[in-house]
Amino acid sequence: MKQTEVTKFNTFENKLIKLNNQLVLLDKDVANLYEIEPKRLREQLKRNIEKFPKDYAYQLSNEEMKIME
Repeated sequence: MKQTEVTKFNTFENKLIKLNNQLVLLDKDVANLYEIEPKRLREQLKRNIEKFPKDYAYQLSNEEMKIME
């Protein structure tokens, strides 16, 4: 029998960012959730964009990137 793994999302509460009145997770934090590299997550998003909701991903502007640092 396969062992069930549970990820408690409250561990990600401190990773949530409020951006333009939306709660978001950075790609590195989503990749961490799935235990993959952020680069691989972005590749899959690009290859399968039609499988994701339109508001799933957001490209930060340079100004927003500076704020995140």
